[in-house]
Amino acid sequence: MRYNSDGSLDTNFNSTGKVVTPISSGDDVAFALALQSDGKILVAGYAQPAGSNGDFALLRYNANGSLDTSFNGTGKVITAFNVGGAVGNSVVVRSDGKIVVAGYAVIGGTADFALARYNADGSLDATFNGTGKVTTAIRSGYGDIAQAVALQSDGKIVVAGYSVSGSANDFVVVRYQGDAAEIVVEQPAGTNLVDGSASVAFGAVLTGSNVSRTFTIKNTGNADLVGLGIILDGTAAADFAVIASPTAPVPGPNGSTMFTVRFAPTVAGVKTAALHLASSDSDENPFDITVTGRALAPNADDDGDGMTNAAEMSLASVGFDPLVDSTALITLLRNNGLYRAADMQNLALGIPLLERNAATGQFRLSIGIERSANLTTWQSLTGFTPTYDSLTGKIFLDFAPDANNAQFYRIFGSKP
Repeated sequence: MRYNSDGSLDTNFNSTGKVVTPISSGDDVAFALALQSDGKILVAGYAQPAGSNGDFALLRYNANGSLDTSFNGTGKVITAFNVGGAVGNSVVVRSDGKIVVAGYAVIGGTADFALARYNADGSLDATFNGTGKVTTAIRSGYGDIAQAVALQSDGKIVVAGYSVSGSANDFVVVRYQGDAAEIVVEQPAGTNLVDGSASVAFGAVLTGSNVSRTFTIKNTGNADLVGLGIILDGTAAADFAVIASPTAPVPGPNGSTMFTVRFAPTVAGVKTAALHLASSDSDENPFDITVTGRALAPNADDDGDGMTNAAEMSLASVGFDPLVDSTALITLLRNNGLYRAADMQNLALGIPLLERNAATGQFRLSIGIERSANLTTWQSLTGFTPTYDSLTGKIFLDFAPDANNAQFYRIFGSKP
């Protein structure tokens, strides 16, 4: 029944203010009621066909008092626990529309706490205990009756009632896991990190430059993962920064989001900081990750092989590493070079036609050579005389390297 605020029946509700709904051929009794945010009405109790035991009964009405046929196709749901009968005494609806009914089921001649969870469409939620239903014996041989149910903010379910002990009853409160968020952090994608023992290396970086790492957050639980926040602390926290934040909620299961951390050191040295990722995962809050990196001064030579850190970083693609002595590689390249005679065609030194200088009427080809001991600072090579082969028309530039230091050479040219 629905009443107006002055106590009169609300005739907008089923035109009379009253609704009578038969469920079975026997007794149908309502014990609990809950209102959804959309104004629909949930009613829980039991339905007991004549000559049979009762089962959980759950009905949903529209705000005008009609049965909501989008709920299980009829507006009614009957849920059997066992042959001994079951009664729903309390009902609560979650923010996501799922519905929890608590009561008791008779098993082996005595009553046990009984709990069922339904999806918003009235179907049993199989993610809850695998079947959508659970029964809990409080004390063997006694009757255990659940009378009230409530939801905690972390998704856990609290059920209260009583347990019959001889000639007296005792209070009983039981808490169930319900749904929970479960955080998984990956870096790189596909590689799971372990809370508290995970370490992510950003590698070697020149001071004044930076490198970034992207982390993936996944939620493998059933409840939404919320409350995401990141704190960086530790001795080198100032060298790390979150430049792209994760977004919440992360729906479960299998929802995901990402965040990015940048390592941008200003002073050379080994850097270590701690990343703390807060979330609604109750047993991994915060999720702790160690982040490390090494900052290198560009003009220093940390590995002592005669090349600056900046030069070795720029030549990483050919095998240089600023933290690994590359003396053997330097000798190899010094003695053999990066270009062979056949490779000169790739420099376009035989393909284009020479351009005529309009002012002088002459054609000129300018070729020069520069040398460097560290691949950073270059100087023009002087002190050699080109030779000319009159039969082939080729020009030769012969020069000897400095025997005291590793030397690298590069060729450059220009048109008139």
